[in-house]
Amino acid sequence: MYLYLLANAAEALDLNFSLVVVMVLFLIYHFVMTRLFYRPLFGVLEKREERTSGALAGAGRTQQEVEELLQRYEAGIRKARLEGYESVDRVRREANSRRDEKVREVERETDDLLRNSRQEIRQSAEEQKTILLEQTTALARLMAERILQRQL
Repeated sequence: MYLYLLANAAEALDLNFSLVVVMVLFLIYHFVMTRLFYRPLFGVLEKREERTSGALAGAGRTQQEVEELLQRYEAGIRKARLEGYESVDRVRREANSRRDEKVREVERETDDLLRNSRQEIRQSAEEQKTILLEQTTALARLMAERILQRQL
């Protein structure tokens, strides 16, 4: 049985005309497929790859531009916030300064008013003492005259 298979294998390996025809047909098939199918297909694939890589590069540039814009925006926000805080602080300091000045002015006015009031009270007290002393003297003289029943 093994000998039969070897004999058939030897016949199968014989070079004959059909092998040459198959090789020629394969070469023609290869040439035709390369010209009509593989080259256009590879061209389309290359163009697609170029567009894809170009789109990816464009997307990378756009992403970088977006990040730069975002950084500038955030820096602008920080700067505006800082300016706002400084402005509020400046206005607060000015208001505190004006308030302190008003308080000092009111204290001066109050001190002046208190000083004037005390002086007026002292003067009034002195005048009342003088009037009271005169009235006391007159009343004492009057009482003495009535008690003594004569004029002094």
